[in-house]
Amino acid sequence: PEPCMVALSVLTMAAPTVMGMKLGPAPSPDLRYVSPPASDAANAIARPAIYPVTLFPEIAPHKEGMLDVGDGHKLYYDVSGNPDGVPAIFLHGGPGAGCSPRCRRFFDPQHYRIVILDQRGSGKSTPNAADDLEGSLVENNTPALVSDIEALRSHLGIEKWGLVLGGSWGSTLALAYAQAHPDRCEALLLRGVFLFGPDEVQYLFTEGGTYGQNPQAWEEYRRFI
Repeated sequence: PEPCMVALSVLTMAAPTVMGMKLGPAPSPDLRYVSPPASDAANAIARPAIYPVTLFPEIAPHKEGMLDVGDGHKLYYDVSGNPDGVPAIFLHGGPGAGCSPRCRRFFDPQHYRIVILDQRGSGKSTPNAADDLEGSLVENNTPALVSDIEALRSHLGIEKWGLVLGGSWGSTLALAYAQAHPDRCEALLLRGVFLFGPDEVQYLFTEGGTYGQNPQAWEEYRRFI
């Protein structure tokens, strides 16, 4: 049959014939947008870098406070680590997840002045979404959260963040802050990047893409909404 003839001609490297017509050779792939192989100038294959796989030890804050940022919101923050170290801030996910003592453990306390912040409606900040949902949503938007980070920087007398670490939604907020205040941000470290694009929202919250990870929790989520 004709398909077998075509397959055989390809295998024998001869120009295939279809319906009596002789076809030319296959076109060469377009490699204009393919990056050349990376070099291994650092000899990382033979001598791979060893990265820590555990967090830093638990540490208590040496300063805590509630920052009034207007719109009825007071934000909880705390400071730990080296008081004279490189200023670093942790931006949690959610939105609304809040921080925990574990967040401090991402940073070397000998090197960094560690700042964690509960964003509007989250954690220990007031009003909290768990107690006053309507109040927690007042002016709870990305520009306001960016402004809150800048207000906290000024409140703590920090000239520039040496590091802004954001995870999940926090990675989006970190990018938004760096774009709005590039002169106040020395470096970004983003993990679990989530940019709140339509495809990401559909996967996580709409079409059940996370169902396979925890079916029971997904059904509870569907029942709730």
